[in-house]
Amino acid sequence: MPFELYRGLADSDLDAIVACLRTVPAVKNLTPKSTYAIALPPSYGPPIDKPIAAPPRSDKLAYGAYLAGPLGHCIECHTPPAANGRAQYDTLRGAGGRHFPGPWGLSVAKNITSDPDQGWASGPMPRSNARSAKASTTRGIRSSRRWASPTTTRSRPTTWRP
Repeated sequence: MPFELYRGLADSDLDAIVACLRTVPAVKNLTPKSTYAIALPPSYGPPIDKPIAAPPRSDKLAYGAYLAGPLGHCIECHTPPAANGRAQYDTLRGAGGRHFPGPWGLSVAKNITSDPDQGWASGPMPRSNARSAKASTTRGIRSSRRWASPTTTRSRPTTWRP
């Protein structure tokens, strides 16, 4: 879980997520108590003791960082991991290169920075590219699976997550 990102989530957005989750019917499911056998990094604490507000939408840079960070988690996949497996948010935030192997082959996260040589040099990600990236990822994963078609009656594999 991207705890480092969740710490920056605005109270109003957290309230909206909770309200949405409360509309989902409960499932009776017995689960064991969670245990954590790793030392928690400094970014996990101390507890947040004051309200957190989203940046104003008029501040396009700060609001864009908020959308790509705590709210959208774009930087989670688009930031390469260090040798210890932790994301390099301080040095390579959004630089791409994280590998995602799967039954469809290997997907590599793109550089989503404004780097003129390797990132989105024109500034913000064009809307068409954001939509087509999601659509092509979905097509790439699901195109070889008959269960992806709305006309089929086969059930989804148990490992599938929406």
